[in-house]
Amino acid sequence: MADQDLFRRGLVDIANARIEDGFTGEGGELQQIIEAHDIIFAVWQDANERDGVGMTLVKGDALLHTIVDTQRAAPTNMTAVPCSSLEEAEAMRRVYGDPKHQH
Repeated sequence: MADQDLFRRGLVDIANARIEDGFTGEGGELQQIIEAHDIIFAVWQDANERDGVGMTLVKGDALLHTIVDTQRAAPTNMTAVPCSSLEEAEAMRRVYGDPKHQH
């Protein structure tokens, strides 16, 4: 399995574990997760994707660019949250993402 596939699988596993733990994203639950992590991906089922999973970065774009630009690892904590669609993920990014992604 390629590194990218392992990375994707790991994010799916994290999102699925949240579902199993009763994640609803309501009552401040999502806000707490957002505040506690530097990098956050949203994950959803998507029949149009080759592996049946859609995902996008919600928070951490600036940090990831800094890591790539400087070629230095930085201490980060990363997670994934389940959502229903790309549209919901984009709404999360607008509300909780890096300032340049907010509209």
